[in-house]
Amino acid sequence: MSAAASSAVIVRPGSRAVARVRKRQAADALSSRYEQAKAWSTPVSACCSASTVSRISVPVLVMNGEADQIVPYATSGPRAVKPVQNGTLKTYAGYPHSMPTTHADVINADLLAFIQS
Repeated sequence: MSAAASSAVIVRPGSRAVARVRKRQAADALSSRYEQAKAWSTPVSACCSASTVSRISVPVLVMNGEADQIVPYATSGPRAVKPVQNGTLKTYAGYPHSMPTTHADVINADLLAFIQS
């Protein structure tokens, strides 16, 4: 028997222990979502200086949908590619944040073309 199985605790549904566990899980989930949102809203310039990013010498492809409501185009795509030496910005009119899923045929073809170039 594994250590995890031998240390399992069985509690009744609706017990205080279950309520405490669920409350802790909810708090953890909220905390991790906050940290994730905070990380995504931090500009690249806050974690990487322009001099650091400008030293990237390999080709970089930045793909950005103009209809992205999660990471708005105006504050992301053009700004992300600007400091990179060999950066390419590929803009997709009307494409949402989920464009790799909703428009996989176009995104995959463009990504493959970039890799092969």
